[in-house]
Amino acid sequence: MSAFRQLLLEVGVAEDWTWDQAMKAIINDPRYASLRTLNEKKTVFFDVLEELRAKERSNNQRIHRSAREDFVQMLKESPNFHPMMSFEYVLLEYFFFESFSSFIYRKAVEFLESDTRYVAVPEDERRELFERFSSEIDQTQRKEQKVQRKRHMKLLKELLSGMHSITHLTTWKEARAMLPSTVNLDRLDESDQIAVFEAHIHWLRSQHAEQSELNLEQTRKKHRKDREMFRQLIEEKIAFRFLTAKTTFSEFVEHCKDDVRYRVMSEQPLETTKQLFQDAHESLKEAYRIDKKNIRAIVEKNLLDPSSESTAGRVMQLMTEQNIQLRSDANVVFVLKQLGEKVSEKRDRDDEGHSKRHKHKHKRGEHTEHSENNDKLGEQ
Repeated sequence: MSAFRQLLLEVGVAEDWTWDQAMKAIINDPRYASLRTLNEKKTVFFDVLEELRAKERSNNQRIHRSAREDFVQMLKESPNFHPMMSFEYVLLEYFFFESFSSFIYRKAVEFLESDTRYVAVPEDERRELFERFSSEIDQTQRKEQKVQRKRHMKLLKELLSGMHSITHLTTWKEARAMLPSTVNLDRLDESDQIAVFEAHIHWLRSQHAEQSELNLEQTRKKHRKDREMFRQLIEEKIAFRFLTAKTTFSEFVEHCKDDVRYRVMSEQPLETTKQLFQDAHESLKEAYRIDKKNIRAIVEKNLLDPSSESTAGRVMQLMTEQNIQLRSDANVVFVLKQLGEKVSEKRDRDDEGHSKRHKHKHKRGEHTEHSENNDKLGEQ
C-alpha cells in the first residue's frame, strides 16, 4: 500500500485529479501491481486526494491569516491613525499623510492596489478588519485615558491636600489662583478638576465639623468641671458660714473674686454663675425659714430672752433634746438677733408710750389746778 501511495505522489497527483488521469500516469509503473484489486487502488488514491486537499486548505488558511495580520500591521503603521477615522480616510492618510489632500481618492486606490498587504485581503474583509482594529484601538485608548485621568486626578488631589492655605470656605476660583504656576491643569477636563476640588472641600468640611464638635465637647466638659468646682466653692463658703440666707450675690462676688474657682466661671455667661448661686441661696433661704419657725417656737415656749448671750446655746440644746433638725447654726444667731431686735423695738415703743401717758397725765393735773384757782378768784 505504501508503494502505491508513493507512486501517486511521485507522478504529481493533484487534489483536483480524477481516477482516469491517475491511471494514465501510473499504469505502466511496476508498483501499479503492488495492490491486487481495483478497489484497493482507488481507496488509496482517494485517501491521497483527501490528504492533499486538507494540506491545501491548511496552507490557504495560513496564507489568509498571514494576509489579515499583514493588513492589520499596515493599519498600525499609519502615522496618524485614530479610531474615529473612516476606513477611506485611513487609506489616504497611510499613503499620503504628508500631502494627501492633493490626491484624489481614485489615485489613492490605484496606488493601494499595488501594495501586497492591501490586495492580499479580499475586499469584503478589509472594512471588517479595519473596524475590528479600530474598536480594539478605541478600547485601548479609552483604558489608557481612564488610567491617565485617574492618575492626574490623584495628583491634583495630593496637590490640594498639601496646600494648607485652602480651607473649607475656599472657592474653586480662589484655589486655582493659589496653585503654583508650574501646575498644568489642561490634562484634566474642567469638570474633573471641579470634581476633585469639591471632593477635597467636602473632606475639609467634614474635618472642620468633626474638629468643631470635638472642641465644643471639650468646652462643655471644661464648663461642667468649672461649674462643679464653683459648687464646691459655694459649699465651702456655706460650711464656713460666710454664705448664708442673708448673703447677697454682690457680697459673695466681692469675697470670692480672687478664688480661681470663681475666676474660671468668667468664661461662662454671668447668668450661669448667678443661677448656681441662686440655686444654693434658695436652699439656704428655705432652710432659714424652717429653722426660724422652730427657733421662734422654742424661744416663746421656754420664755427665753433672745438678746441674752446664752440663749443661742440653750436653743440648740433644746432642739437636740426634742429631735428637731437644725439646718444651720448660723440661723440660730440670725433668728435670735431678729427676735431680739423686735423685742427691743417693742420695749422702746412701750417706754415711749408710757412716757407720753405720763406727760399727758401731768398736763391734765396742771390744767385742773389752774381751773380751780380761777374758780376761787371768781368767787372772791
